[in-house]
Amino acid sequence: MWTCPDCGREFHIPNGWHSCTSGRAVDDHLAGKPPEVVEAYHRFEAMVREIGPITVEPLKSRIGFKARSTFAGASFTQSTLRASFALARRLDDTRLHVDSYGGRHVHILEVTDPAQLPDDLRAWLAEAYELGSAGVGKRAQ
Repeated sequence: MWTCPDCGREFHIPNGWHSCTSGRAVDDHLAGKPPEVVEAYHRFEAMVREIGPITVEPLKSRIGFKARSTFAGASFTQSTLRASFALARRLDDTRLHVDSYGGRHVHILEVTDPAQLPDDLRAWLAEAYELGSAGVGKRAQ
């Protein structure tokens, strides 16, 4: 692991490109959001934490969840949680928006209420965690 001497973030690639971010907290991202969105975020984070040991990284524009590499995240609009996770395969689910690049497929679920977090999200997060635990070397076949 390589630690950036400026911001203290850890990466598995020495001198990996990143934007140094310090002094940001999860509460900064949640400030001013509707209570349902805040509750949805906390439920999403709890789902992620159930899987295994993680690092929560509040960055400038999102909150990242890392195993060895980042496998899930949360970002926000004023009234929406954008819960995301990366898989080596593309899911065909109308609730998800998918961005594909570099052998990974980032799935984004937009919710305004914790009840909109589907039960199958737990299995998808577990799969994403496995991929994130393997690091960047494990790609889609």
